Amino acid sequence: MGKLNKITLLAVANQSLSYDAPDNGARYQLRFYELAGGQMAADVDIDDVPILRGQRIVAECPIIPYKASAKNANFVILTNGDDEPDWREFGTEQNLFYGAV
Repeated sequence: MGKLNKITLLAVANQSLSYDAPDNGARYQLRFYELAGGQMAADVDIDDVPILRGQRIVAECPIIPYKASAKNANFVILTNGDDEPDWREFGTEQNLFYGAV
């Protein structure tokens, strides 16, 4: 992984945030939410274009699963010990990062 920028997530089950990428000028709108069974998912728009809906989040894996739409950068949630992402740990033990992953 290259240089990663930390993005603050709140310890709440459902949240949205905007992120202006410093490297490529893209504007990302991300929505994180809990699915049945406790798994976390994301919706992602890039420059107001819907890219993903209901993408399951896996620790240390890029949230956007294909590089072309990610404009050569991506988001990843890093956890301790490869734990499954859990909103209760956001901002403390689990954090969102943006960069070349």
